[in-house]
Amino acid sequence: HLLQSNYSKCFFYSLNILGFLYFCLLLFLLIRPKYAKELPETKNNAKLARDMLFSMGRTANDYFKVYFDKSIFYLEGIEGFVSYKVFKSYAVVLEGPVVRHQEDLPKATSQFELFCRQNALKCFYYRVPEADLSYYMKGGKKKVLIGQEANLYLPGFNLIGKSKKA
Repeated sequence: HLLQSNYSKCFFYSLNILGFLYFCLLLFLLIRPKYAKELPETKNNAKLARDMLFSMGRTANDYFKVYFDKSIFYLEGIEGFVSYKVFKSYAVVLEGPVVRHQEDLPKATSQFELFCRQNALKCFYYRVPEADLSYYMKGGKKKVLIGQEANLYLPGFNLIGKSKKA
């Protein structure tokens, strides 16, 4: 009697359909990370990136932007590049794009973010200089304070005084 009513037949069909959809979702989730890691070849022509960095670099961390473990995304229509490292499904960019003119920064970040979306990556920018934060905030990014950096004038630094001497 239970399997002969229309309601029970629809219920069992829906269980079969949901089971099939769950299986398809599981396959997609297993295959997707492998697909996301197959990025277009961007490590080529590292000499061009080093030359651009030499003429356009602004910070001490620029050395790490052309390090052997980084991938390079060359910008179209803008003189510059973005150096990034892929970790799981994230593209981690140290500081930001290297561009000749700072007014090209919003265009450069939007180009790189489009590249990331096309390759199933989420991007974030690490150690962004304070002067560039406004470009990212206008683009809808959020600021998260991860750590702090301090610069000391060493010739004038001393430990004179009782507090904190140890």
